[in-house]
Order: sequence, then structure tokens, then C-alpha cells
Amino acid sequence: MPIDQIDPDDFRAILDLNLIAPLVAMQAVLPAMRRQRAGSIINVSSGTSLMTLPGVSAYAASKAALNKLSEVARVELAEDGITVSTLYPFITATEFHSSLRAGADAVRSSNAPAPQSAGEVAAVLLDLLRTGVERADLIPRRFGGTYEGPAGG
Repeated sequence: MPIDQIDPDDFRAILDLNLIAPLVAMQAVLPAMRRQRAGSIINVSSGTSLMTLPGVSAYAASKAALNKLSEVARVELAEDGITVSTLYPFITATEFHSSLRAGADAVRSSNAPAPQSAGEVAAVLLDLLRTGVERADLIPRRFGGTYEGPAGG
């Protein structure tokens, strides 16, 4: 949806979902992770936050804010033995895009790749849990990412 058509209430709702909810979730688990001096947090961002795509400004802005929150949390929590990683999916085969209020047309073009399966995204998420690396992106190479996928992206 173009910037001039974004309803501020829809924008607030997307910020609540994509930025405030992850913050609250991190705050909820930190006491236990600090006690055990270990833990892993993975925030799920979006490939759209790393691109400039017309029509997705509210959604992409909320995810870009999550990216920065995650980067800062990674640095702040490292001494406590807690890793914070960020996953950047591109298009996942779920009902998500049809239910999005501010930016429902996120990535719908004949140029877009086929959606990745939820299982494919989950496998990358589990790899982040195992390795604790800072980030993983599922953005196909032809869109500026690093992901080749099971069939070469």
C-alpha cells in the first residue's frame, strides 16, 4: 500500500506485532536465560526490510526496526551467554500475506520467486539455533540475497 494510503492505526498494529511483541517476548525469557547463563533468541524479520519495494513501507519499516533491536540485543546479551539471531525469510507459503493489514500486496509480481515452504524456513531457523550465527537470509540471489535454496534459488 502506498505511503499516502497507510492508515496510522494499521501502522501501529503492525508495529505492535513486528516490533513490540518480539521485545516483550525477549524480556519474558531473559531472566531464565541469564540465570542459566545461556540461551538463544531468534527474531524473524523479513527480506523486505533489506530491499526497497514500493507498497510495503509500513511492514518493511516495522521489520527494519526489529533488525536493529536484534542487533543491539545481540551485543548487549553476549556477555550473558545469550545469542540473538535474525532470520530474513523472503516469501513463505502461508496465509500471512492475505491477512496483513498494512501492505497486503507485499511481494506479488510475476517477477517474484515461488514461495519457500514453511519446512524450508524452519530448517534454516533450526540451523540458527544450533550455530548462534548473527543472521540468515532466505532472499534469493537474484533479489540481492545470499540464498540459493534447495533448487538453486
